[in-house]
Amino acid sequence: AFFSLPQSQKDTLRVTEQCPVRGYFGRGDENCEGLLLSSSDMSNRKRQDNKEGFDLNGVPWARESEPYKQSFLGPLFGSVERPPPEELVPGFQQTMREYQEHMFRLAKRLLSFMAR
Repeated sequence: AFFSLPQSQKDTLRVTEQCPVRGYFGRGDENCEGLLLSSSDMSNRKRQDNKEGFDLNGVPWARESEPYKQSFLGPLFGSVERPPPEELVPGFQQTMREYQEHMFRLAKRLLSFMAR
């Protein structure tokens, strides 16, 4: 539902210089820098990423904990989420929280298999 909103509404949640890793980014905002179109493409053109995305703080250890805030990456990746308001996209926050929890559990499980 979020990505079908008018561009002007999505742009109110766009990533900023103060918060470059939390919020909305549009097509072309995250480019595949240095990725060639093909190995035989001699013009050295680069592809532009055509996705939209919304970056959230999805890991529990990166949320508002004092030790993490004081770490090297804490100020950047521990920044506060800026989700769309509930009245704009009903259920977004709850759905994403559940998704993040499932993905975090899956990632830990996969890592445990790789560590064997």
